[in-house]
Amino acid sequence: MLLYLPPYTTHILQPLDVVFFQPLAQAYRKELEEHTHLGVDYSVDKTDFITFYQKAKQSVGRPEVINSCWKKAGLFPINPELVLAKLPTKPLNERPLTPPEQIAMLIAQQKPGVIETPANSGDIQNMINNLRGNYVQGLVAISKLAKAATLAYTEAFIARKTNEDIIVAQQRKKQRADRSHEHYGEGLVMTLEMA
Repeated sequence: MLLYLPPYTTHILQPLDVVFFQPLAQAYRKELEEHTHLGVDYSVDKTDFITFYQKAKQSVGRPEVINSCWKKAGLFPINPELVLAKLPTKPLNERPLTPPEQIAMLIAQQKPGVIETPANSGDIQNMINNLRGNYVQGLVAISKLAKAATLAYTEAFIARKTNEDIIVAQQRKKQRADRSHEHYGEGLVMTLEMA
């Protein structure tokens, strides 16, 4: 028997979407929370992910849970009334339209001009002050502020990493310089001048 699900209906007819994935996500989150006591900077590597996922799957992947997925979706045993009751009554390809009065209000709030990404903290503060209460430009400003924050963070990270690399290189150079004055037991290290 082949079963075809109509487009855009998997969230109501796909058995795993209906019952299984939410408890699985909750069980996985519980596994993560049990390991957060290791510290704020604890990161999950591939091995941890597989271990946590397997434990979560075992806790919710019991046969009775899987069977309830199919039953709740109305697919096994097949329950046409339940399936049809879940399907949307509107055509699936129609998008709700924005009311014309809302579009007019948004257009009226727009100010001409291009919003540029702020380059410094003063620009950021000016942008925030100028855009308070203006919804449309506020949305654009948020994306510009996020871009500026990302750029600033990236530049700071690169500068910090470069400084760390310079310090390590200087320490290695000093260690090499100090090594030339060391004695290696009772042996004599020959140089070209001694030959």
